[in-house]
Amino acid sequence: MEGDWIEYYCREGQYTRVVEVARKCGGDVKWKYYEGLGLVLGGKLTEGISCLEPLLTHGEYGLAAAHLSLIAHQSCQTVDRDAIAQLEWKVEDVDSVGERGLQLASSALLHSGRHSEARKYVERLLRLNPSSSAAMVVSGWLEMADGNTRAAARLFKTALSQDKSNVDAVLGELAALSPADGLQLANQLIVRYPRSTPPLAEKMRLLLAMKDWTQALDTASRLLTLEPDNLAALEVRAVHQLAVAGDYAEAAVAVRRHTAAAEAQGADLLWPAQLYSRLCGRNTTILTETIRLATQATQLKPHDTRSLLELATQHRLAGRLAEANKAYRTVTRLDGTCTAALCGLTLVQLAQTGLTQQVTQQVEFLVEVMGTQPSPELLMLRCQCERDWGLLDRAVTLLTAAASHLAYGSKYLACLNPDLLMEIADLYPDTVEGLARRVVVLRQVVDQCGGLAGAVLGLARALTASGDLGAATQLLARVDPTNTDAHLVLAQIHLAQDKYEEANASLELGLSYNLQVRERPLYHVLLGAIQRHHGDTQACAQSMRTALSLNKGEQPLTVSELGTLYLELVASLTAGGNTKEAAQALAEGTKALEGTEQESRLTVARGELAAVSGDYTAALTLLATVQPGEPYFLQARKKMAEIHLHKLKDERAFAECYKQLVTSKPSTENLLLLGDAYMAIQEPELAVETYERAMKSSSSDPKLSARLGRVLVKCHQYGKAIKCFRDAGAEGSLELAQLLVRLGQLEAAENALTEVPLSDKAFILAKVREKSGDIQGAMMVLREAREGLGPAEVGLNARMCAQLAEYASTLREHDSAIGFYKRALQYQPGDAHMEIALAKLYMQVNDWSSCQNVCSTLLSRDPDNEPALLMLADLAYRRVDLPAAATHFSTLLARHPTYWVALARLVEVYRRTAQLSQAQPFLQAAAALAPGHPGLSYCTGLYEWYAGNVNAALHHFNSARGDSEWGQQALHNMVELCLAGDSGDGASVSTGTRLLSQMSPHTADEESNVRLLQNFVLLASKDKQ
Repeated sequence: MEGDWIEYYCREGQYTRVVEVARKCGGDVKWKYYEGLGLVLGGKLTEGISCLEPLLTHGEYGLAAAHLSLIAHQSCQTVDRDAIAQLEWKVEDVDSVGERGLQLASSALLHSGRHSEARKYVERLLRLNPSSSAAMVVSGWLEMADGNTRAAARLFKTALSQDKSNVDAVLGELAALSPADGLQLANQLIVRYPRSTPPLAEKMRLLLAMKDWTQALDTASRLLTLEPDNLAALEVRAVHQLAVAGDYAEAAVAVRRHTAAAEAQGADLLWPAQLYSRLCGRNTTILTETIRLATQATQLKPHDTRSLLELATQHRLAGRLAEANKAYRTVTRLDGTCTAALCGLTLVQLAQTGLTQQVTQQVEFLVEVMGTQPSPELLMLRCQCERDWGLLDRAVTLLTAAASHLAYGSKYLACLNPDLLMEIADLYPDTVEGLARRVVVLRQVVDQCGGLAGAVLGLARALTASGDLGAATQLLARVDPTNTDAHLVLAQIHLAQDKYEEANASLELGLSYNLQVRERPLYHVLLGAIQRHHGDTQACAQSMRTALSLNKGEQPLTVSELGTLYLELVASLTAGGNTKEAAQALAEGTKALEGTEQESRLTVARGELAAVSGDYTAALTLLATVQPGEPYFLQARKKMAEIHLHKLKDERAFAECYKQLVTSKPSTENLLLLGDAYMAIQEPELAVETYERAMKSSSSDPKLSARLGRVLVKCHQYGKAIKCFRDAGAEGSLELAQLLVRLGQLEAAENALTEVPLSDKAFILAKVREKSGDIQGAMMVLREAREGLGPAEVGLNARMCAQLAEYASTLREHDSAIGFYKRALQYQPGDAHMEIALAKLYMQVNDWSSCQNVCSTLLSRDPDNEPALLMLADLAYRRVDLPAAATHFSTLLARHPTYWVALARLVEVYRRTAQLSQAQPFLQAAAALAPGHPGLSYCTGLYEWYAGNVNAALHHFNSARGDSEWGQQALHNMVELCLAGDSGDGASVSTGTRLLSQMSPHTADEESNVRLLQNFVLLASKDKQ
């Protein structure tokens, strides 16, 4: 029977439903009482008074009827003083009221929001009958209203132990349970009452508390099947469209359907107006509807300050400041002590006139009035007057604390007030600390309202400004692709990543969705930045001037964006040679941004402009004016350091700039900067000392441990480096293994890689196997790692195939090596490095045709690729096409006279064509550029050898034999010269033997050459042994 849910409808504020059910259930005194309650609390005061009047003398219902009648009379526009006096006398006379009368009175006061009075009756009732289940139920709901869930749960449980059929106790227990535990009980109620809506509505509430929107919407659909105009279900659908889906067109339809049903059922109109206005991101369509509701509520109750206050707030949110001012003033006339209205008036005045002395005085007055219990709005006002950002933190805490005792759902979201949180977030300055706080606040909003586009975009902007571009990009993927603001933010992200083409594409895409984006100053700022990158400084300057002219519109630039505008304008004018205009623009910007956090940013720009003009003293003087604590102090000191190091060559002053950073703020970040500075000026010991200081302040940071380890490696302090890499844990495992391999500690290196995934450690583990002489084992490691890779990991696949090719080539498995290189090129087509390696392999196996094809393909893309040109020249040489080879080599040397490989080949070619003297100009050109280079010594030695000047040849080869690149071949040639010049006394053979002992072959081919020379020495010595 629907009458079983009458108390539930009262608690939910569904007073029209209460009246309907009461009239439907009959005319006895119980239902007459509920009809009167529904009429009074539903705002139909006169009807309610008439309905309750016969009950005033009733023994059980008299006290409850008297309280409800008193509430009605006190709310009437024309107050009947005599009636109120009589009713006040009646509600004081409770001595003769029995248990049922006290229970009904406490329940009526609970529903009317007068909890302290209700609690007095409940306590009196429990003194009369400590085991009264009805009293426990009312007491339980009072505890729930105060947020005392555990106490409420105990009361409901005790009441149910006495009366298991008490639906209100069951619903109370359901409300007190955790959402997960309550679902089972809700499902039992649904089975028990399959045609009733309250159990389904409660299940929907629990699912919302768990943020299970999918099932909550399914339950809403079931509710609407039973009752097409169910307010709870319609509300959930509308909230979902606003807070989750972010579809404002669908949301507008859902909101209108809910508000139409609320009006038809006589429900509270202020609730949906308040709820949707705080969730809509100030969407014009939604606010128009909520203002209509608030206006209608004030028409129903012209002197109700609650309705007028909400209407004033709605107007302020919609930007209708004149209407908001009027409504707030109406509230203050009705209630001069209403601090909410006074705060609202001050907010309106601040928006209209800016921060004037009058606004400041009003805020000071409100601070005195509110004392120790300020509202979030007052804290927001104080912050703007006092520039104390901690006040904003307090405002956020007040809002989140107020909502914390509520389960997630409509009431939670309305209490949290995302709109006000977004307004507070916008007030944080664009400093590092301010941006961090803004991110925290907006992340709270986005976590609860992921579909609130304004919050998502605001968070993306804050993350972009903070440098967290990856997180910002991920956020934007959640925004409607037709949202032009999202494309502007994405363009900002691309610009921060120096991706100018992508930034331009984002601007064009935003423009394609909405041509009015060209009326936004930010669009022109971003466009100008792209134009300057492309070298069109004139267009950039024009775009910035256009942005300035548009900056007085509805969507002005932020302080940070305005700073960017002036910097881009100055940079474009400077690049175009208009330094005078640049200085004027900089002065204009400094004036416009005076007193903001961007002022020091422009000071840095002025210093940079002076440096560009060559006036380094003026630049340093300007930059030195940026003091510790100012937002761009770090940038100023970095610029000063750059001038000292690169312009004035003063390493001491360079380091001093970073020391000042540490002195002003000895943070881990600043210590790392100082350490990096010491490394830049080749002071590794001081760098290590500084990094160790940073470690003390952030000892648990694995990235910092790994960083210190790298510096210690550069200082050759390998023991300490190993310890740092070990302390870094997983962060340092790979670098630890690399160092251990470098030190020859192969077993320790392999142990360090135990916990590292195979795909990450494959190359290092393969190197361990290689160093152990197990090339097959190295190949097995890479093959196994490749099996675990996905096809999308093309870069890693290509690298592994290329390494496998190198190992196969070492084992002389040339066909296998060629196959691996071809597979690598399938992953990364056109990779020049791998194509050259493949071509060399083809030449090694004498597949000259394939070698030429690979080189020709590469040169068709890159005509200046020197390794490919050298290989084609080598091919011509090997094919004995000496004129073509000479042409190729001389062409290469004309571009790069010190290309030693090509020079050596050209000497060989000219020798074979009996034109050795033609090599002299090339040797002279190389000597002019790189005298004394081992490559030059080798090539000159080669020339002298072929010219018959043995001693000169030996002299030049001797100069090259210590070189890592040319030494082995130089030694080889010297041995041959000794053997060829043997005079029979054994001296030359002895010299050749000594030189041969100095050779250290690294490849199989070099080993073969050494063995061949050893045999030649044996022949020359005529030693049969």
